This record gives sequence, structure tokens and C-alpha cells, in this order.
Amino acid sequence: MLAVDFEVPAGRDCYRNPQAAVIQSEAKFVRVNVLYQSLEDDSGRPIKGCRAIGVPPKALATARAKLPAVLGKRTVVIGDSSEHQYAVASAGDGPLRRCGSDGCFPAPTGCTTSSYEQTVKHEDIPRHTWWDAHCEGYWLVIDFSMPTGPVCGDPGTCDSHPIGKRTFYRYSPAGWLAIASSKGKDCGNVLQVEPRFPRRLCAAR
Repeated sequence: MLAVDFEVPAGRDCYRNPQAAVIQSEAKFVRVNVLYQSLEDDSGRPIKGCRAIGVPPKALATARAKLPAVLGKRTVVIGDSSEHQYAVASAGDGPLRRCGSDGCFPAPTGCTTSSYEQTVKHEDIPRHTWWDAHCEGYWLVIDFSMPTGPVCGDPGTCDSHPIGKRTFYRYSPAGWLAIASSKGKDCGNVLQVEPRFPRRLCAAR
């Protein structure tokens, strides 16, 4: 059984019949719809004194949906939007956590391709930017090449472009944290910001 809290019009007798129902059950997710009746006057307008959704003070309704099987490691998607996606926060029963921009199970911070890709996704760079990462323990440097002119078809053909930006990162459990950036193949000002950054990692290549 899944209990879902959702926002409804605030005020006395402003809604009725809150419901939740499973409309799709797959190997990796369960999709749930939430419904309620918003009460209106004879002209079809909201009843006087009822506050619209999003207008404080807010009101919450709770509805329960019977799952076809134990949720396990599957995610819960509310309605048609993938933005409202939730996953189990810990083992056993308990509140679900809302998934972020990196999905429900983001790659752990580390010297791995998936961790680099997750970091690059949050950089403010042109769509077809080429990048190259160098990592050691708690430190990471990524070189970004921002080509102009025709878009490179095969990413390998972009390798000869000069570096447009070099960004330096420090480890944090939530992801790689940018601490400095520079232009060119050197350590830039990172050693002034963080003297512990390994010089061999930012040496010219």
C-alpha cells in the first residue's frame, strides 16, 4: 500500500473524494495517478473562501493506492510528468525521497566516466563541447573544448581543438565541486585557491 500526500484547494468543504490509483506497473517503476473533486458554485467558479492550489495556506489530502506487488527498488512516478519521481530513501518501509536532476540513483562521486558525465551535465557549456577528464583521489580536472563552425560528427574529430576552459574540482559526497577555472594547459589559479591540489594533475599535457 502506498500513501500519497498531495495539494488540494484550501478551505472548508472545498474538495472531496481524494483518490490514488496505480495506472502502470513495470519492472523499474510504478505510475500512480491522484484525483479529487474540486467543488464549484452554480456558475462553475470555485466556492468562495476556497484557496487555489499553490496559494497559502496550503492544504494536503492523503490517498492510498494498492500496489500490485512490493515496491522494492522500483521508483514511483506521479502522473504523466517524470519530474515527480520518487525512490525508496532507505531499506524497509518509510517516506520516499524525491529524485533530482541526476535521476533517482545518481552516480557516486569518483574517478569514473559516469561521475564525469554527471558533472559535465551541470556545466554551462555549448551542446557539442568536447571534454577530457583527469582524476586522482579527491581531485578532478576537466578540459573543455568549445569548437566553432560545423558541428563535429564523430566526437573523435574534435580532439585537436584547443582547450576553451579548464575547470578544477574537489570531491564532495554530493558530487564534484568546482573550485577554480582557467584558460590554457596549466594549473591556472587553482593552487592559490586550493594549495593541496596535486600539481601533476594540472601539469601541461
